[in-house]
Amino acid sequence: MASNTQGEPPTVDSFAHVHARINQLQSQLDAVTNAGTRAAAADTEEDTRLDIRTIGPKLVTEFIGTLFLTFAVGMSGKSNPAAPLCIGGTLVAMVYMGGHVSGAHYNPTVSIAVFVRGLLRIEELGLYFLFQLLGSFAGGGIALAFTGQDGLGYPNFTYYWHAAIAEFLWSGLLATVVLQVATSSATTNNSYFGLAIGFTVFSGAVVVGPISGGAFNTAVGLALPILANDPVKCWMYVVAPPLGGVAAGLLFHFTSPKDCSKQLVRCLPGAVSLTAACFMEFVITFFLALYVALRPYHNANPLSPVAFFALTTALLFTAGSVSGAHMNPAVSLGVYARFRLSRTARDQSVFSLKKLALYILTQCVAALTAAGTASVFMYTDAVRPIGFPLPPNPSKYGMVPAFFGEMLGTFALMLVILNTATVKITEGNSYFGIAIGVTIAAVANTIGPITGGCLNPALTLLTAVRATMPFAYDFAPLWVYFVAPPLGALLAAVIFRIQNLDEYDEAAPAVVAKRYSVMTDGIEAETQYNNMMRLNKAGDEVKRASVRASVKRASANNASIAMAANNADIEMASSQAE
Repeated sequence: MASNTQGEPPTVDSFAHVHARINQLQSQLDAVTNAGTRAAAADTEEDTRLDIRTIGPKLVTEFIGTLFLTFAVGMSGKSNPAAPLCIGGTLVAMVYMGGHVSGAHYNPTVSIAVFVRGLLRIEELGLYFLFQLLGSFAGGGIALAFTGQDGLGYPNFTYYWHAAIAEFLWSGLLATVVLQVATSSATTNNSYFGLAIGFTVFSGAVVVGPISGGAFNTAVGLALPILANDPVKCWMYVVAPPLGGVAAGLLFHFTSPKDCSKQLVRCLPGAVSLTAACFMEFVITFFLALYVALRPYHNANPLSPVAFFALTTALLFTAGSVSGAHMNPAVSLGVYARFRLSRTARDQSVFSLKKLALYILTQCVAALTAAGTASVFMYTDAVRPIGFPLPPNPSKYGMVPAFFGEMLGTFALMLVILNTATVKITEGNSYFGIAIGVTIAAVANTIGPITGGCLNPALTLLTAVRATMPFAYDFAPLWVYFVAPPLGALLAAVIFRIQNLDEYDEAAPAVVAKRYSVMTDGIEAETQYNNMMRLNKAGDEVKRASVRASVKRASANNASIAMAANNADIEMASSQAE
């Protein structure tokens, strides 16, 4: 740039050079400003459109997982007794494989529940549907190539309404399990989520598979019948399972409102309300009782005892953080006694007498509801009686062995529950459901030939519906189930008191029974912790939003800096031109 250091008048060339420089700087400033505007617009557009780098891996995972799940169903054939085990095992593996990538839905029903819960956008839901359907047809096509059309396994049923009710109920249970073990802040970082989900499908295939075909999955229910050239009944799998998913999503808003960004239910005081806990207790007790009531359908299946273990374990993992997953008046009584034996007022208030009464009432109503539901199937289907617990041969063994067998079995169960789920040293473990589920299954099958293996007074109420059916039974021995299990539970609470002296030390911090109590208003720290874990659960979305905000701020700062620098250059050039 020319300067007038010698007092010489500026030339035309120097003026032209300065104006050219000014125009150049102005063009650069306009370019920087336009770039910042475009970056802001692109960032706004990115908020409303899907990022292929984010959604792509999820869709690939959904395709692969649904492919292998459908392949397992198709390859299991039409009469393979181990089919439920193959299908449930495949799902367990695929959930652990893809859970951290896509959420491992592999099922439109689950995706609908996650959408209602608030973790999927409508665009993502549509893409999940598409790739799940593509995966199911791909998996079914591969199975068809191996087996031929006559050997291809696919879900089927006899009675439309029976199948629709069964698919709605178990699909809703499956979606509830997924939401509670894989999306709830109360179960963050657990290692049992895959087992709980796979166990639910396995037990459902055993229990209601003879009624509905056991699909619980619209993608599987569409692809395999179509490939098997039997598409007439497909509509049922398109309607019933998604409705179950919607119901599960709404239930989650009610039982875990603080985990939902868009709350459909007003948050009640405390981390979890007593009403919500009782409702969850109703749901899980209903399915436990339904297993017993539907025994005529699955009792001959050699996998039935294994399905009982799988179902109880899945229910424990699902509701443990909400209601404690008692499912049994004797268990509720034992938990009440365990805390009443403490000398601290806080421990005694963890599970109050009011809660005990509400839990027992809820469990009894759930058992009666399950009996009524099962009777709908039985009356139409050859008028079979529903299943219920009963000492198999009281005339042979007598009632004294049955009484002490039930008391001893409940004592063992209660001792496992209290030691795995209510003490500080095992708090937050991931094995409590396995330990309790194994105990229930082992005890029921060990003493079952003598006592009937009930251990649960609520299940005895199944006889209230069975008694109305045209079948003659001697119900007199049932008093054993109302007396022996509560006594066994109380004895276990006393022995627990002796085993765990530190739990009752007044100098030690008060015990908060996270799994076997309803959290109350005073647990503010627990609420804050759950809120923090819910934010952590957002994960990638929070990070992406933070990055986008940082880019936007950086773009704005860069534009401001460039504008200031260019303005300085313009002023300098203008002053020199003058």
